Formats: sequence, structure tokens, C-alpha cells
Amino acid sequence: MMEEITLGKQSAIYSESAALFGFDARFSPGIPSDYNCANLDDLYANDGALNGLFGGTTVSAIIDARCLEPGYKYFGMVDPANNLTPLATQNIDTWLYDPSVVSPTTNPPGNDILCLAFADPLFEIPVTPAGTNPNFQAVAGTNEFACREYLAGEPAAAAQQSDRADQTVWHYFVAPPSGSVEMNIRAYIGLDTLRYNVYELLNGTDCYGGLQPATYTQDGTRNTPIVTPMLTGSAGFDGTQESVCCLVPGKIYAIQLDGGSPGDEGQYIIEYVREVANDAGDVFVQLSNGNTINVTDTDTAFVCFGDTIYPGIMVNGIGESTLDIPSCLSLGYVIHNTSPVPDPVSGSGFVFIDSVQTSNGIFVNNTNGSGTFGNPSFNQLYYVSPMADQPGVDWGTFSCSSAALSNGVPVVFLQPIQPVSSYDNALCTITFTASGGLATFNGSSFSYSISNAAGNAVSTGTFAAGSNVVYEVPSAEVFTVSVTDGSCPYSFTVDATACANPCIISPIQVFVDTAICAGGSIFLQGSNQTTAGLYTDVFTAANGCDSTIYTTLSINEPVNFAQTITICQGASYSIGTSTYSSAGIYTDPFVAANGCDSTVTTTLFVTAYLTSNTSQSICQGDSYAFGGNLLSTAGTYVDTLLSVEGCDSIATLFLTVLPNTVGSITATICEGQSYTFGSQTLTTSGAYTNTLVNANGCDSTLTLYLFVTNATETYQQAEICQGETYDLFGQLLTTSGMYIDTTSTAAGCDSIVRLELSVIDCVGDFEISNMVTPNDDGQNDTWKINNYPYIAGCTVTIYNRWGQPVYSTNDYQNEWAGTKDGELLPDGVYFYSIKCSDEEFTGSINLFRFKK
Repeated sequence: MMEEITLGKQSAIYSESAALFGFDARFSPGIPSDYNCANLDDLYANDGALNGLFGGTTVSAIIDARCLEPGYKYFGMVDPANNLTPLATQNIDTWLYDPSVVSPTTNPPGNDILCLAFADPLFEIPVTPAGTNPNFQAVAGTNEFACREYLAGEPAAAAQQSDRADQTVWHYFVAPPSGSVEMNIRAYIGLDTLRYNVYELLNGTDCYGGLQPATYTQDGTRNTPIVTPMLTGSAGFDGTQESVCCLVPGKIYAIQLDGGSPGDEGQYIIEYVREVANDAGDVFVQLSNGNTINVTDTDTAFVCFGDTIYPGIMVNGIGESTLDIPSCLSLGYVIHNTSPVPDPVSGSGFVFIDSVQTSNGIFVNNTNGSGTFGNPSFNQLYYVSPMADQPGVDWGTFSCSSAALSNGVPVVFLQPIQPVSSYDNALCTITFTASGGLATFNGSSFSYSISNAAGNAVSTGTFAAGSNVVYEVPSAEVFTVSVTDGSCPYSFTVDATACANPCIISPIQVFVDTAICAGGSIFLQGSNQTTAGLYTDVFTAANGCDSTIYTTLSINEPVNFAQTITICQGASYSIGTSTYSSAGIYTDPFVAANGCDSTVTTTLFVTAYLTSNTSQSICQGDSYAFGGNLLSTAGTYVDTLLSVEGCDSIATLFLTVLPNTVGSITATICEGQSYTFGSQTLTTSGAYTNTLVNANGCDSTLTLYLFVTNATETYQQAEICQGETYDLFGQLLTTSGMYIDTTSTAAGCDSIVRLELSVIDCVGDFEISNMVTPNDDGQNDTWKINNYPYIAGCTVTIYNRWGQPVYSTNDYQNEWAGTKDGELLPDGVYFYSIKCSDEEFTGSINLFRFKK
């Protein structure tokens, strides 16, 4: 790599001073027009020397770079900064080449990349083929160590000094087969703006200053204009996507990168350069008559003279356009004579007829058919194809290698239909023929129609192109002749009002409308006619002229009529001469209004007497309307009515009279509650009456006897030792006081219980009861020991009169209620034994149950 080391500017008169040179095969001598370097190897020493064409200069080279390393040879180059003018002071720039620096991380492609390092694959950008995903960050680098190239005539990244950093980096890529690429470039860390240009690598023989093998000026010298870049732009941190077209496949193209202002140095990323496959898409054409022909059809678009072709691009099966071209190409349409189109298009040489360089362009068949560009020949098979090419370029040359041309729709520009007509006033005949159009192209026949002034067709037929049609006019008026070849219509008029034939001027014409029945016939036009139509019979009148009878014949179809009739039993129905009284299907002939035989098919229904039985119930005192009478007593009633068909209908009524009912109920509620009886809300005792509807729907008188039960209240006293609990309806009490609880009586009403509970200190007053009365009255229901905690841990045993134990525990809590294993013991005397560790208590217990 070459590291640019500026030695400074030296002044000289027609000489090159302060040169530091040494021989190197890569610096072959050259003789550009403004610089003589033929004696590069004629030096006094490799470390600096004096040099001058006239020998009067004594300026030595001053090397002020700080990156020179011992043990390496350094080679320099001088470059005049302006044109050499005899006997004038010149500015000369000098550079130093350092072969010791080879790492691109410390010396990225800089001042020597154009001529020396383009073959180095480290700086090639791989082009991703079309149809594959590009690799992210294909190339990343920095312009921090790069410098501007002057020796090789490198162009500046931007025209203004303030718009560039003069820290230029170069990359290159090889143009893919399609000739078009899309690339994404963006500035990265430390770089505010990334300027870029894309050049074609010209591979010239001489670089400015004698280096090889590329040049960016027109003749390899510094002072000639530089080559204009194919693409110029700038990108920020978000990046820019660009498309480049018309590249020569296989050719090398260079990307020049630089900062956007002085000192703008940092990293950049070329995310990808990928090939873009160009497809001009599938074409269709729409004609003036509305017909559409696709490229996939086998039809040919025949364009009448004066008509327009509207080309467009088809969509695929999922509604997407088949057109796929980069933004650097423009879509239009071309007319050519080759199918299929050549691939590649560039340099194919096929005949190019016409073009429209816009996606909504049209072609019009309105020229003289000479076959020159923009003027297709008549009756010649051409193709209309979509064309993607560089905008603003003559599409007849196809100079863009990225051009895409798809197969086209076959199209023929037809000659204009040219009728030739004449009129003979004496014979009153019209003679006409025609040429051109589709009939002339494929040899088919023309069709014609002649209409009179009223617009009625008086003659039709066909004729071959060039053959005459002769028509004798039937009247003196203006006739319109319409000629068509199936695609292109043409009309003209003939004025026959000056016809001199008296029979035509005053023709005898009779118009008759007549009709016959289907299957019949009438003699017209020389034979028996059986079908509808217009028939002409010509007779010779008394004046010798033709007398023409125009008969419009209509065919009357027989009328077949079907009807459905309903009669009552015992009645009859008459049609024509027939009378019917029983059900069935009958057919009778008759003559219709049009005079043709017709038939009537009658479907006859006979409706029998209708009978109905109805059962109805009413409440006592009500009435029921039947047959115009109001009935209030039970019984069977009969009435005769008319059905919807108008026939007799016998109705029988079975009437039942339902009785009303009377009853009573009794209810009891608690004091403070209410009782709903009908619409009444009751809270006090008493007898109440309400009228309801019974199960039959009749009145039911119901009496309610309501009783209100008052709440009850009881008072109790109880005494427990400290540490004991008292159960008041699930409420466990441990302290003295007055307690109130509410329970329900057997009737479900509230019962208030007031308890006065006393909790006494039984400690020191150890007493053992000799009685237990378990009758659930809350008093002595269990065998009590005052201060039972005193005997905690002692063994308490109760025996019957035979000495058999009936109860035993080590933790007595005043719970024994005269039971053994849950069974009630009989009343009587029982004995207890309380054995503690240091003393024992014994005695008797009287068990008896008092009734409540």
C-alpha cells in the first residue's frame, strides 16, 4: 500500500527540485505531455540528492514524516501543481511511497488505489446474484487513514472543498450478467455524511504521473477533464439505496467514498451490492373496440385504420404486476418484427419500427404505411412488446446493456377500407366495391347492407375485395351503404333522389299484414309459405310498371288454455256445449280470437258438505254466541253456515255450563310478619274474603282465617365456676352477666330467652355434689364438683350399687350426666372414688330425673 507523505511544495524555474527517487519496477518511466520523468533512475543516492535540468538548483528534499522506519528504502515522486511555463516559478508537490506499510487496517486504500491496488481482493465488493438474499455488511471500512490521490488524476468526491474530507477510499465490483445492480451505502460511527461516486474503471495505458493501469481523466493527464461519474450521491447514518443500470457485464466499476466536509472521518458500511434481474413483464393490448389480447393468447390484434392500441402490463395469479425492473430503467413499449425477442437485446439488430417511452403510451394506425420508423407497414405482422431501458436514450439502438424486452402480442396494421361507388341516374343503379381492411389482408369477403332514408335495410350481401355490387334502387331517395370486413366498418351514402325512371319515381307499392294459423299455409312469392317473414310479389300494373306487394306474414299459434273450477256438491258447470257435475279433467275445443283452433282444459273439483263439531264450556251466569243466539244453558245446538267455497256447512255445538266454587283456608303467621292474600297484605288476625279464578276458569270465592302468634319470652338463672363455660344455644359463655338469645318455637316464631349467669370462684371451696338430675332443665344436669380444676390429673371412677364401674376419667370436667357408653343409667344411688397422688375422696351420688 502507499501511504501519502506530503513533503511540501517547492519552487523551481522550469525544473523539478527536491525530488527523492529510487528505481522500482512498479514506477515505470513515462513521458506524459506535461511531465518528464525519463530519468527516474538517474540519482546520486537513494536517500536524497540534488537535481536540476540546468544544474543551478541546490534545494534538497526535506522529509518531515514521522512514520519512516529504519531498514526500509523509501521512494518518492514529484508532481507539478500547475502547468509548466518556461522561465516561470512552479509549485511542485512531492509524495513518498512506503513499502513497509501493508496492513489495510492501518493504511486502507488511499492515494495509490487507482493504479496499484485495484486487483487486491481485499477491497472487492462481491455482487449478490439476483434471486438470493444479500449478505448484511458486505464491506465495512473507514476513511480515517485515507488520503487524496493526485498522481493518478483522481477526481474529487465533491466539487466544493467544503463538501468533502479529501480522505478518499475506493472499492470496486464486477458488473453482473444483468448489467444492473442495487446497492445500499450508509455512514457509520464518526462519519456524518458519506459521499459516493460510481465510475467505470477505464483500464487505460497511462495514469497521470506514469502509473498504470487506470485513468480518471480523458487522456491520462491531470489537466484534462475527469470522467463524469455514472452515479453521484450522499448517505447519512440511515443509509441510501441506489440503482445503477446499463453496466457492461464482467466490467470493473469503482466506488469512490469520502466524508461530507473537511475532517469528516469515520466508518462506513456498504451493506450489499446485488444484481437486479430485469423483466419487462407480460404485455397485453386493448383495441378501440374494447377487445383485449394477452401475450399468452394465440390471437392477432388487427388494428383498423384510425384505431388505437393501448398496451399494458399483465398481472400474475396473485394480482402482482409481472413487470420487475430497477428504478434506473424506464418502461415503455416497442413495435418490432421479431418473435421471440433476442436475448440479450443489446446489439441484436432486429428491425425496430416504433416506440413510446412512457408506461401509458399508445400506438395509432394513422400513417401512410411506408414502413419507416414510427410508420409501420400495412398488412405486415409486427409485435408489440414492453421495453425497459435507460430513460432519454434512443430505444432503436438498445445501447443499455440492462435493457429488457419481453415477447409481444402479434399485431397487424390494416389498410384503410377504400370504397369506390357510382350511380347511374338513367338506370337508377348503385355500383360499388371496396379494398383494404381485413378482407384484403386474409382474402375474406366484405359484408354490406343498404338502408333507405327511413333506416330500413333494403338489401344485404357479401362481395370479394375488388368485385362490384350493382343495386337497382326501388325509390328516389338517399341510400346508406355500410361495408365491413368483420373488424373495420365503413359507411357512405348515395343520392338517388334524381332517379329518372317513372316507375321508380311513382312506384306502386302495397303493404299487407296477414296471418295464418300454425300448420297452415298461404301462397306468396310463387309458393305456399308456412313461416313468418316479409314476402314480395311483383305484378305488372296497367301503366306497365311493376306493382309490388310487400306481405308481412305472421304465424298464429293455437291457444291452449287451462283452468281449475270448484263447485258445490249437487251443482254443475257448463263450458261450450258441455255440462259437468262430477270431479274430473275435461278438454273442450273452441276457436280463439286469432281464428285458430284452441282447447280449454278444465280441472273440476266438487266440494262436499262440510260438518264441524265444537265443544265449549262457560261459567255459570255467562252466555255463548252461536248461530245468532246467546246460549246460557248446557245442551247440543245445530246451525247451517256457508263455507269459503260458498257451500253448505253444518256446525254442531256441545255447550257445558261450569259452576262457580266457594272455599276457605287457614293460615298462621308470627307477630311482625305479613300474609299476602290476593292483592291484600295482612298483618292482623281475622277472616278475609277474595274472589279468584278456579281451575275451570270460573269464579271461586275463598275465605282466609288468619292467626297471628305472639313471640314468647323465658327467664333463666345459672351459676358456673371460674374456668367453666355455659352453653346458651351454641353460645359458650364464661363471664357473669345477662344474656339474651332468640330461638324459634315449634310454630316457627321467635322465642326470647333471658339468662342471668353467675361465675363464682370455686377455689378453696372444694365441694362434691351428691346429686345429679339430667333432665335438660339447665340445673344439675351433670354431676358437679366445685373447683374441679383442683382434681386435675386425678382418677375419677363412678360405680353402681354392685361395685361395677360405669364411668372413669383422668380429666373430669363436670360432664357426667348419668350415662354409660352413651346409654342412660337407671335412677338410683351411685358411688364415686377420686384418687389423687396424695389423697382420695369417696361418696355417693343420687341419680334421678325430674320431669320438666
